[in-house]
Amino acid sequence: MVGAAIEGAKRIGYDLKRQPGRGLSNTYDAIKDGKTSTVSVRTTRDRWFAYQPVEGGTRWKTLDEVELVLVSAVDDPADPRNVDVYLFPADEVRKRFDAS
Repeated sequence: MVGAAIEGAKRIGYDLKRQPGRGLSNTYDAIKDGKTSTVSVRTTRDRWFAYQPVEGGTRWKTLDEVELVLVSAVDDPADPRNVDVYLFPADEVRKRFDAS
């Protein structure tokens, strides 16, 4: 599903390069029109995705370090046939995580 997210980003003009040394974190440099942004890739089978709260819930691991969030979601968790890909500004995702 990460591959589907990367392919979706490429279709709208982004070139993604995985950031080295990030462990299991799916964090990439996303280049489009000469501008580089940091993107976090998330996958989901049920249309929910998460970030781990840190520092007593005042920050979000990985989410606080990126400008974009790229999400790939299957159409049916029991029998997936398609993957939908979404690109969100990380500021908007942070606002919603903070509100919850």
